[in-house]
Amino acid sequence: MYAMFDRLAPLSALLIFLLAPTSTLPAQSAPAEKAVREVLRQMIDADLKDDASELDRTLAADYVIIRDNGVVRSRAETLDGIKTHATRFNSFDLSDLQVRLYGATAVVTFHATIKGSRAGKDMSGQFRETRIFVNQAGAWRAVLAQRTRITGA
Repeated sequence: MYAMFDRLAPLSALLIFLLAPTSTLPAQSAPAEKAVREVLRQMIDADLKDDASELDRTLAADYVIIRDNGVVRSRAETLDGIKTHATRFNSFDLSDLQVRLYGATAVVTFHATIKGSRAGKDMSGQFRETRIFVNQAGAWRAVLAQRTRITGA
């Protein structure tokens, strides 16, 4: 019986060695996750600084946002809101940030505490947000944002 084990041990070791690279996939995605988190940070910083040109660099050409009031805004409308100060962010704090990578696509979810105004009216509150990023020509760009207001449970 031990002779059989002695013959299977090298085979088992070989199988473990061959299958081991699959366990490195999370480590390989770490740079991509870091890059996506950085683009998200750049987006939020641009919002806080009313910097439409910086925000523009983080958005894909076909970017849209579905705002907490259900309105869908295009990339051009989003940038115009920042340029004209129709949309203003005084603070934008994140928690519970999750990044999920699917090849050249990243799905980011988080909780946001936002203080700001839209068209002169307070839009402050607690939100759950999803943003989808794609890697285009080596650069991560946002293609979709969806923000849901958290109301009393």
